[in-house]
Amino acid sequence: LLKMWDMLSSLGASGMVRMKGEKAGGGMMNMIRCPISIMKEDAFKEIMADEEYSPFANPENPQEGYKTFTFKNTHMEAKWDANDQEINTVNVIGVIEGTDETLKEEYVTIGGHLDHIPPSGDQVSNGADDNASGSIGVMEIGEAIAMAPFKRSTMVGLWAAEEVGLFGSAYFVENSPIPMDKMTVHINLDMIARTDEANKENRAIYALGTNKLCPEFKEMVE
Repeated sequence: LLKMWDMLSSLGASGMVRMKGEKAGGGMMNMIRCPISIMKEDAFKEIMADEEYSPFANPENPQEGYKTFTFKNTHMEAKWDANDQEINTVNVIGVIEGTDETLKEEYVTIGGHLDHIPPSGDQVSNGADDNASGSIGVMEIGEAIAMAPFKRSTMVGLWAAEEVGLFGSAYFVENSPIPMDKMTVHINLDMIARTDEANKENRAIYALGTNKLCPEFKEMVE
């Protein structure tokens, strides 16, 4: 974490992000994210010098024993300059009709985000894994299902503006063309191009949230 301070400081303070759009029932959807500041390591150490707790106690593993805390002996003031910039983007959605006259009114949904973070200075963040891999996975699965549709209908979706606050998927939930109570299951694909060293040989892909959110899906995965 400490080694990342200099790189992150080049990002400066992130702006307040606002997303607007029309709600399905009329009116405007308006979401705001508060600004977050990134601070260089030397400046942070100076601020923490008089505090009882310090995340620098163990530089080799700064997250060990980490906790939230309140400054007791330090007063800080911050100022941000607002820069209102409007950026248009879109979600991409496709629907494959089911083959069963009754069950086709229900939907299996498969999605992933199509955006990635931009370069910052000399730091290039390649998005092949996060999340070109998930986007391709959604399209490949959609193509396969289109050739042999399920009994239930299938919706495939690619969400915009995930990296800045899950805005694309939030907009979809607010404006879904499909009734939410008709979605039987949703599978999200994110970073499916690689695994960790322990599973390098068998190319394992992790299924997260199966135990708490859907025990039946956990049994299917196992």
